[in-house]
Amino acid sequence: MNTTLQEEKKQVRLSWQELANTLLQERSIKIASDQTLIVHQIDPSDFLSLVEENNAQAKVQLFASMLRRFSMEISFEGLITLGSFNLSDYSWQMTPGEKGFIQIHAKPATMRKPLAEVISFLSKLPVGQAIVLRAQQDLFLEEISSDAMFDYYQHCQNDSDPLAREAGQDQMFVASSPQLQESGRLLKIYGLNAKQVNRTIDAGAGGVLFTPIGNEEFKEPRLVLGLIDPSAAS
Repeated sequence: MNTTLQEEKKQVRLSWQELANTLLQERSIKIASDQTLIVHQIDPSDFLSLVEENNAQAKVQLFASMLRRFSMEISFEGLITLGSFNLSDYSWQMTPGEKGFIQIHAKPATMRKPLAEVISFLSKLPVGQAIVLRAQQDLFLEEISSDAMFDYYQHCQNDSDPLAREAGQDQMFVASSPQLQESGRLLKIYGLNAKQVNRTIDAGAGGVLFTPIGNEEFKEPRLVLGLIDPSAAS
């Protein structure tokens, strides 16, 4: 009887929805070496796909893709020993491997939007109003001119001054947007509660990835997007 109670205490039993809610709120969940994660009430269609997948790594990737439906990006730390499935409650067991723990990390999914769509939306807002993304959420702006991105890259290579780089970013957006050219306004992307904002040009995908960077002081960095008049940028 004592053994049974001890085994029950070692179980971390969460429904599929409870797991998703925990990751959305806490951003991670850790399973220690003496614990077993049991995820139950998995959607029957997903459950069938998990059972039928023979490759262990593919099972974990499928599991992550299911969680991405909740607008999260998922990563794993530690090693996972995949356990049994139970049809009666549509559950799946996972225990830590040789590293002694499993940690599932979650962050908001990257917002992927064409530059023109973002500018169109912002232009409908009252003057001075901006969009604030979720904490730690990245932004990938698509459909930016390849020539404009190359010019911006060259600009950053030749000048490390933050203000000069911001001016180069302004030029990149204006060169890629007839709407900005016509309105005379500028698209600004700032960090809120952030140490800095990293920018990664992906010419192949035709866009730029913006990532808010935090630290011990700024633990919930966010991106802020807005349109301003050039006179307000100085």
